[in-house]
Amino acid sequence: MERMTEELCALVTNIPSPYRIRVFELVKSIPLLVLFCSRTEPNRIWKVPHLAFEHLFLSGRYLAKKDGFNFIHHNPSILRELSRRAPRVVVTTGFNPTHLYAFLWAIFMGSHHVCMTDGCIESEAGLSWVHRWVRILVFRFSQAFIAASQGGADLYRSYGIPEEKIFRSFLCADNDLFFSRSGTDERSYDVCFSGQLQERKQPLFFAEICHGVQQKRGRCRALILGEGPLKAALIDRLESYGIDYDFPGFLDQEALPGAYASARLLLFPTLHDPWGVVVNEAMAAGTPVITSSHAGAARELVVDGVTGYICDLNLEDWVARVLQILEAPQVWRELSENAKDRVRPYCYANAAKGIEDACAYVLSK
Repeated sequence: MERMTEELCALVTNIPSPYRIRVFELVKSIPLLVLFCSRTEPNRIWKVPHLAFEHLFLSGRYLAKKDGFNFIHHNPSILRELSRRAPRVVVTTGFNPTHLYAFLWAIFMGSHHVCMTDGCIESEAGLSWVHRWVRILVFRFSQAFIAASQGGADLYRSYGIPEEKIFRSFLCADNDLFFSRSGTDERSYDVCFSGQLQERKQPLFFAEICHGVQQKRGRCRALILGEGPLKAALIDRLESYGIDYDFPGFLDQEALPGAYASARLLLFPTLHDPWGVVVNEAMAAGTPVITSSHAGAARELVVDGVTGYICDLNLEDWVARVLQILEAPQVWRELSENAKDRVRPYCYANAAKGIEDACAYVLSK
């Protein structure tokens, strides 16, 4: 049954993602309608569970970018759906054509627009002047802004957005689920890789780290979670080095906590990630993280020397950090406890509150 209300808030986003579904379910203080551009994207293996919030799926029209891992959603039908429901607030989570259609609908129909992004200054550093111009236009006519990280808040500030209009809905994992598996010091694997097996995530660099650790320590047991085009190359390299590894592939959300809790370290040598939810997952499981500075979670969740380490993509540095932690059990325990404490506020309830607060703010104007 349709719910018609003067305070309906419509949120337009790409696809249902595991780290946002529960957030939308927890939004209670405002009536929320989530419009998904598509049920999934070709590079995702996520299963779409029962969605316990009001939602609808658009036509699923998109174009693949050259990298094969990012998609441009193009759903003109969003205009019909918004006109049918007439929301007072429209929240858009990106700058695809579908999001821009929704933004323009809000402007011309006199509804409030809230901009929500996972981006940060570094992730948007290479944008063309056209993309920057689009952001300037959207920001100019938006009444509130939701950031998925402190880096996202910094991005808004760089465009001159005042602090009182910036709200936070951090990217997060199911902390309670991961906390429940975090207690053990007895872990089967030395290091873990989690993510899509593509160049941007640097799985082959991970293999080189394992090789370096094994050369100096005599052993290195690795766990690899994920799928992607570099799977065969990664397996070949690990086997050529004689690395002891397990490769269960893609795991669903229920299996992930036990997997992270079986490893002493997560290595996240990404070349580019606006955030990196795998960092949340690992830290909530009590698994310290070594990451590159190119992850949005670096410095915000991964505090150097406190919850893990941030390293340049220099092989010797990564090998040295891994050895430093593996050979010092007390150091690992301190990093593990600090990681759980640090990630605790990055939870679904706080993320939902950020959306509620932004919508309540514009409705009060």
